[in-house]
Amino acid sequence: MLNAHVKYIRDGLVEQEHHGVVVTIGHCERPSGAWQSINSGKLKVESGKLGNVKTEHLLNCEFDNKNLNNFQLSTFHFQLNQPFYLRSCAKPLQASLMIDFGTDEFFGFTEEEIALCCASHAGEKIHTGIAQNILDKIGLDRTYLKCGIHKPLSKTRQNEMLLSGEQETELHNNCSGKHLMMLAICKKNGWDLKSYDDRNHPLQIAIKNKIYELCECQTPSEGRGEGYSSNYPITTDGCGVPNVSIPSPTLPSPSGRVPERREGVEYPITTDGCGVPIMSVPLENMVKGYLNLFCNPKYEKIKNAFLNNPYVIGGEDRTDTKIIQNSENIVAKVGAGGLCVVVNTKTQEGFVVKIADCDMKARELVVIEMLKKLGWADIQTDKTIKTLHGQIVGEICVTI
Repeated sequence: MLNAHVKYIRDGLVEQEHHGVVVTIGHCERPSGAWQSINSGKLKVESGKLGNVKTEHLLNCEFDNKNLNNFQLSTFHFQLNQPFYLRSCAKPLQASLMIDFGTDEFFGFTEEEIALCCASHAGEKIHTGIAQNILDKIGLDRTYLKCGIHKPLSKTRQNEMLLSGEQETELHNNCSGKHLMMLAICKKNGWDLKSYDDRNHPLQIAIKNKIYELCECQTPSEGRGEGYSSNYPITTDGCGVPNVSIPSPTLPSPSGRVPERREGVEYPITTDGCGVPIMSVPLENMVKGYLNLFCNPKYEKIKNAFLNNPYVIGGEDRTDTKIIQNSENIVAKVGAGGLCVVVNTKTQEGFVVKIADCDMKARELVVIEMLKKLGWADIQTDKTIKTLHGQIVGEICVTI
């Protein structure tokens, strides 16, 4: 384990400092032997301005392949049971229940509609239009949605709505697709619609069990049946539904104490801005969950929804959209907290990036650099630092 130290330096003056940890995962070799090793080490993103370091982001990166027995750890010492909240990276895992219950076929969901159910969308017309279509198909109106209201993530759409005087609704919320998916499952199964965000609701119990099944988080003494209880924290996501966390490298509390994993004891559940619980799992298990989802023929509809509808998954200036649009057979999904999970559906390999200070620009640059090093995609990105007049005053350096 390496200590992470983030500095924001403007013209030689330290403006902000952030601390965390850095953990990397050793390489896994492809059966063909064509794999190019990724050496263990820290990943660092530096943003320089006129010779001075302006910002520095240290991060975690874990790599895995479908042959999970080949998963190797670097020599850094850390506790594997430290969980991280899945945040929006949980969405495709949650959507797997839609396939399990046959909800997509019951309501005749299109590929675009399945994609929106997995999306952290930018609230553009394409997204709200699809969301309204789902509402119409399940016979509900937007008052049933408990995700809350915020401005579209798309700056272009924000400006359009400001000029036209249009008001934001629940459909503009980047999590509205997930909530629509949850309502659809409840409608088909005859479950209560008003309390679908409650962690004791049959839907949330099913989601929790499914996530731990896909992410392989059960311990030998724990089953997968009704009422399955995990030991990992659950909180409430920004859009109001439960979200799981999974253990990963040690990130100490402010007191320096690392939370212990206690058999048979649940961690506290909190409520995020939009009122839904969030579960936690380790970074390694996040990758396993994605591999078990996107490499399973049973969930091919979800895989195709991602690959064929990248703009629905995100939208304007969204990292996952950029990656899917500019690659082949690559699925990507971002999540709050500096997370991005990437899967190569052809080679059945994947990795997750976790930025210690949750910086979204650093996350995108590192993921793109990782894709290039793996030979999965060569996505061009501007790494120059410019003034408002276009003068180049520095550059962003990404080293892995």
